[in-house]
Amino acid sequence: MQQPWQNVRERVSHVWQQLGRTGRWAAVAAGALLFILLLYVAFAPGKAPYAPLFSDLRPREAGEIAQVLTEKGIPYELGDAGSTLLVPRDLVYRTRIELAAQGIPSGGTVGFELLNQSSLGMTEYERRVRYVLALQGELARTIQELSPVREARVHIVQPQPSVFVEERRPATASVLLDLRPGEDLSRDQVRGVVNLVASSVEGLAPASVTVVDTRGRTLSDMLQQNPSDALAMNHLELQRAYEKELQTSVQTMLEQVYGYGNAVVRVKTQMDFSSADELNEEFAPVQGGGIRSEQRTEERFEGEGTVAPGGPAGVESNVPGYVGVATGPSSYEKIDTVTNYELSRRQVKRTVPPGRVQGISVAVWVDGTLTPAEQGGIEAAVASAVGADPARGDAVSVQAIRFSRPEAPVVAAAAPLPLSYLVLLGVLLAVLTAAGVWWALRRRAAQPEEAGEGAPGEEELPGLPAEEADRNLRRVRDLALRNPKNFVELLRSWLAEE
Repeated sequence: MQQPWQNVRERVSHVWQQLGRTGRWAAVAAGALLFILLLYVAFAPGKAPYAPLFSDLRPREAGEIAQVLTEKGIPYELGDAGSTLLVPRDLVYRTRIELAAQGIPSGGTVGFELLNQSSLGMTEYERRVRYVLALQGELARTIQELSPVREARVHIVQPQPSVFVEERRPATASVLLDLRPGEDLSRDQVRGVVNLVASSVEGLAPASVTVVDTRGRTLSDMLQQNPSDALAMNHLELQRAYEKELQTSVQTMLEQVYGYGNAVVRVKTQMDFSSADELNEEFAPVQGGGIRSEQRTEERFEGEGTVAPGGPAGVESNVPGYVGVATGPSSYEKIDTVTNYELSRRQVKRTVPPGRVQGISVAVWVDGTLTPAEQGGIEAAVASAVGADPARGDAVSVQAIRFSRPEAPVVAAAAPLPLSYLVLLGVLLAVLTAAGVWWALRRRAAQPEEAGEGAPGEEELPGLPAEEADRNLRRVRDLALRNPKNFVELLRSWLAEE
């Protein structure tokens, strides 16, 4: 192990001995400059942190922005495979404002500024084509302002006007939408896009506008569905909107506790969109109420002999009487009373609206680990936030799992060596330079006088030309720069041996 380092040390010593005065001073100067450079690299302020200027850029947009940044002298870096442009953090907002003033990024579309490039020799047909292209670009820019839309393209077909009614054809238009991940357009938003395009083009009816997304779905078909399909689509949109509202509420609540991006929430509901009308009538006597009607019947008899037959209709009144012996005075009395009281009548009519929630299921994932107590607390909080009812069969599930994090884009060039290595290398080079100078001065002071050329009694040392000495010096310096780690280890072992 010591033999290779010993050979290297002997070679370095041999080269130093063969250097003349000029070569040694050059070596000292080079070492000092290298030491100063290393100190600057080690202690100079680090590179300013970079922040995204624009993301989700097309190659054409990224090239356009990069060209402007280069002209302005603003440093930038690329991330996410060229779809993200990063600039120093303190220049982000100022750069955005300056680029926005120039209409950059334009989304790869050209608007009405295309009309400013007209020439005197342009024909009417060319003017009409330029106007259509400019209108397409302006409509695409307007549609891209919708939050779910990342990019839009509009194609308009305007037939040439004809004096013959039979040859007139209506204008048509098609819109291609690139939606953001996880986003979708509602029925009202699709209707808004269709009406926007139809109102901006002369002679264009809403039925002649076709809206398609990048997944091949014809979004404008939902506007031409029959009433039953449209009603079902409305119900589905209402259910999705309600689920998204609950999901956002729970997501925000958890992220305030565990940090942004450390919780994922999904909500699923079961809703009943049937409507019904209910009519209930209740009757109850009024306590102490007034008399509605009353009927009273009285029968009396007084005299000698038997009681005359009478009474209510029936067998007894129809049985013929028999002659009996008078037994003395007798009497008969009968009273019938029928009273009708006022009754309380209550009529309740209730309309059950559609959209009743019949069940809620919530799934929650939290990044990291949870104790059973923490998991139970989250389940209780989520159940209260969404209004879950265990008696109805609602369920809330909370799981802890380690999230998969995408690697962050490289925003700064990595240093070739750690700071500690640079400092150590600079110190060792400084020590080596000082030791070499001290050794040369000591050897020179030991000689009584400088021997002349060809002096007797002194062995003539073979000298090296100045060019070869400089070349050897460059080799040593290149060796230290190419393999700094190995060079540091060499110097460590060298100093340990000394």
